[in-house]
Amino acid sequence: TVLHEQNYILYTDIWSDQPPLFTVLLAGWFALVGESITTARILVALFSALLLWSFYLAVHKSVSAFASIGATLLLVLSQYYLRLSSAVMIGLPALALAMTALACLGNARERRWLLARSARFMARALETKLFVVALFPAIGLYLLLSMPRTFVWLCRLRDLLFWLLLVTLAFGGLSIYFGALRVDMLLTTHFGAQTQQQAAFARSGQEFLLTFIQEQPVYLIVALMGGLYAIRQRQWVFLLPLTWFGTVAAAFTVHRPLWYHHIMLLTIPMAWLCAFSLEAWGNVLNHLVGQTTRRRLIQSALLASTAVVLITAILYHPGPLEERLDQQAAIYRPLYIWEMVQQLQTDAQAQPGYVFTDRPFYAFQAGLPVTPPIAAISRKRLESGILTQADMLAALTTYKPQYVILQRFTDEDYSAEVMDEIHRHYELV
Repeated sequence: TVLHEQNYILYTDIWSDQPPLFTVLLAGWFALVGESITTARILVALFSALLLWSFYLAVHKSVSAFASIGATLLLVLSQYYLRLSSAVMIGLPALALAMTALACLGNARERRWLLARSARFMARALETKLFVVALFPAIGLYLLLSMPRTFVWLCRLRDLLFWLLLVTLAFGGLSIYFGALRVDMLLTTHFGAQTQQQAAFARSGQEFLLTFIQEQPVYLIVALMGGLYAIRQRQWVFLLPLTWFGTVAAAFTVHRPLWYHHIMLLTIPMAWLCAFSLEAWGNVLNHLVGQTTRRRLIQSALLASTAVVLITAILYHPGPLEERLDQQAAIYRPLYIWEMVQQLQTDAQAQPGYVFTDRPFYAFQAGLPVTPPIAAISRKRLESGILTQADMLAALTTYKPQYVILQRFTDEDYSAEVMDEIHRHYELV
């Protein structure tokens, strides 16, 4: 984002394997409220609010407000949601835009113009992170099955094709505008043989899903109950979250690499399915009004006990929520040397220049640009060979950075030529 603000061109000067929209939005946000990690996190938190609101609206189209609010709270308490709501990463903003597209679809049968708005939001979601394409099978099935019976199949198919066409045109237009039609960076990096064959830096899909099942048993049981209730009530809208969940789970069995933040692709539809269980419990409570006093007391006690058990299990399995949040922060938050930040900030006032680093955070805190072609030295880029030693050597000789900070990786990750170039021109301080 800092390089973009300084008029370096994405995908030309700057190497990036992600779509451009969040980078551009963050640059505009920095210009509006100031450039800092805190303001960047506030922007992600606003996207989180958008996700929760659009999730509530989408779910509320088929269940009561009680069930919708409950499902939204379950999503907030789900694995990693709170952690990712303050992390400056693009997955949550992309899902927020995709969820907004789904909320628009839920009202498209009454207001047809929302179909076009939904397509535009989905195009923006794709321009933020491409993994939201996993929602397309669920959306297609929803458009074919959810419209009123008066809509013949041909009309439903027409709406689906119209939506897909608008998404394609909007996505293509945005990609052309941002210069983001770079298949070599955006797709090959993630799906190329080099990446798929690297097992050292990513869990397999089977391991990922097994861990997910072990950590989410209560959610999965409640979601299963919700699906059974929806089938009995012929609420076929449940096929949208079910297909979403199934498509992602199937994709995870073959795709690599998988990271912890991918879990939201499963937790959102899972929480949606839980809403149907909450709706069932709400209907039981309504049914108790007409029962005898004794029967009402017995059934109320059973429902209250079940609710207490489920809430306790969600808050304390696989550990207390507070401990889980602390553990997530300890494991996934990089440990920065703050004295290095302060020293670099002091040096930058007298001698500004580029920073060659595998920890770009230091450069950001000092207000300095990183060498654009290797703005992101990631483990995936290094171990898959997408970022070569020749690329790093070229960045050193072309941009002649003022500072070199190597912390994330060891000397073994850099070639002898790269290290010789560094030792030849830089002094260790």
